[in-house]
Amino acid sequence: MQKMDALVVESHLIMGLADRHDGDYDGMITHFRKAAYADSNIWTPHFFMGEAFATLGLLPMAKRSYQTALARLSKYGIGESGLPFGPLSLSENELLHLCRTRIQSPATPEPKRI
Repeated sequence: MQKMDALVVESHLIMGLADRHDGDYDGMITHFRKAAYADSNIWTPHFFMGEAFATLGLLPMAKRSYQTALARLSKYGIGESGLPFGPLSLSENELLHLCRTRIQSPATPEPKRI
């Protein structure tokens, strides 16, 4: 059963990232919520939900998501991100700092298009 749960988490995270790439933030949020529900210990879906909420201008929800990501990182560490690929390019301390920064100002700048 544990292996099946891991596959559910991974599939929702991948689909959420695909939605992010396509600019489908509602789909992204849906998939990351499902991943967070399937494994309440991982920080990844909460962080990416924060990104989606910030992009949509839903700053209180973004802040709450970043706070949850920070709490999961603080309690469980970087551990398993739930993503089947890696490694992450940020260390645990860098992720903690990024979450704290986003909690202070959850609005993320739009990427510049050239």
